[in-house]
Amino acid sequence: MSILWLVIFFFFYKCPSTPFTFPLFTTGQVNPKIVIIYDSMYQSTQLMAGAFADGAQTLGVEVRLVNAARRHITTIATEVLDAAAIVIGYD
Repeated sequence: MSILWLVIFFFFYKCPSTPFTFPLFTTGQVNPKIVIIYDSMYQSTQLMAGAFADGAQTLGVEVRLVNAARRHITTIATEVLDAAAIVIGYD
C-alpha cells in the first residue's frame, strides 16, 4: 500500500502536465465552486438541485450540476477536488 502512495505522489508531484498537482492537494486550495451531485428517480431531486444551483449562481460562484446516474465516478471525483462546497441529494 505504501508503494502505491509513493507512485501516486511521484506522478502528481513530478509531472507538470497532469491537470492536478500534488501541492494543490496538500495546501487545501479551493476554487469558488459548488458541486451539486444528485440522482433523481422521479425528478424531484433534480428540481431541488436546479433550485440550489440558481440560488448559488446569484452569489457569483461557479456551479456544477452533476447527475450521478449519468456521470462516471472519476468525472465526479475530479469535479469535487477543488470545490469549496459539495451538495449531495438523491431520492
